Amino acid sequence: MVDAVTNLPTRPDAGPLVFMHRVLCQVMLPRESVDGPNFIQHLGAAWVRIRAGVLLERHCLVAQPIPYGAMPRLILAWVSTFAIRNRTREIPIGDSAGQFMRLIGLEWTGWDYAALRKQMHALAACGFQFGFGGRTYNCQPIEQFEAWLADEAPERPSMRPRKMILSKPYYDSIVQSTAPLDTSVLEKLHRSSLALDMYC
Repeated sequence: MVDAVTNLPTRPDAGPLVFMHRVLCQVMLPRESVDGPNFIQHLGAAWVRIRAGVLLERHCLVAQPIPYGAMPRLILAWVSTFAIRNRTREIPIGDSAGQFMRLIGLEWTGWDYAALRKQMHALAACGFQFGFGGRTYNCQPIEQFEAWLADEAPERPSMRPRKMILSKPYYDSIVQSTAPLDTSVLEKLHRSSLALDMYC
């Protein structure tokens, strides 16, 4: 199947495997909302530090939260998979939150668009520092993000396709250190960040 608006493959035919950064399969984003601008987690030789950022919304700089829960995990998996399969840092995100949910296969899960926007904006603004076995990565995963408007209707057309661009350090790191995951398993566990973390 191909999305009629973006002309991109939708989740069911995207393939049996998705990809996630190997380090982020061991130490992941927080499962619950975090107070404050920093989150640190480590497991054995793997560790991650996430710093909250800001985005311009309606001509004002707005502090974003640390991304948390199952949704950012699925977003990162889809983004990494698209980048690896297509050898590109430019990731299409659709003209609206509704289109993006179709792209990653979440249109029938009951998550609302406001929640998706919140987590996508948090991911777009945050900075990562993570490492494993003596190797450290310092990067802003998303270099450029064309945000959906807060009052945008799920299927509202746009004058141009919206996109995000991964930073080169983050893109290089996922290409060099990625782990394959089973698409069908992620779809079954998509509601639970704990279950997703245990599987990864």
